[in-house]
Parts: sequence; C-alpha cells; structure tokens
Amino acid sequence: MKSIFKSVIILFILIITKTTSAEVIFSNGSYQEILDLAKQQNKTIMIDFVTDWCKWCIETDRKVYTDAKVTAYANEHQINWKIEAEKGEGPDLAKKYGVKGFPTIVFTSSDVVSDQDDGL
Repeated sequence: MKSIFKSVIILFILIITKTTSAEVIFSNGSYQEILDLAKQQNKTIMIDFVTDWCKWCIETDRKVYTDAKVTAYANEHQINWKIEAEKGEGPDLAKKYGVKGFPTIVFTSSDVVSDQDDGL
C-alpha cells in the first residue's frame, strides 16, 4: 500500500512539474543591448512594460507566459524583454512607444531607431 501511495505522489509531482515548467525566457540588459541582440539573432523584440504595483502584470506572468504554446513560440522567434516602466530607462521608453497602461506588450524589430540615435 505504501508503495502505491509513493508512486501516486511521485507521479503527481512529475505531472505538476511538467505542466508548470514552461515559461517565457526574458533577456536581461539595456534597451540598446536588446536591440543589438535581436539584430544579431534576426528576431523580433517583445517588450513587456510592467510596474511593480500592476495586478494584471502578475496575471500575465502567471497565465500567459507559462502557456506551452506561447512559451514555445516566444522563446524560438523573439527576444523577450521585460522593463519596469516607472524606473530606469522605463519612463522614456514608455513615452517612446506610447504606453498608457500596464501591462503593455510591444512587438518591434531591431531596426527601430536606437537609443544612440534618438537621445534616450
């Protein structure tokens, strides 16, 4: 009986781990570094503008960025970058991309005007 119970527990843990292990991989770095990386890899850039107080940002992380289909596509075809819209480069980039609410997800190419070109 204990053997069956242990097997069920192990199976349950494996199923949970398998179904929740997929997640979108977000790159780190500055805006310019992300542009350079996308250009180097010839990929689209997904910029996720978030704030630390945004409930829907957390829900997007929890429900969208863990979906297997989203994860598979995003990790293969995009450079995914999350930026805090109220800190660091965030306010200037939010203004550049016309961000009015959070979360806002912007898809762009590496051919956009870089920081060095527009004074960001």
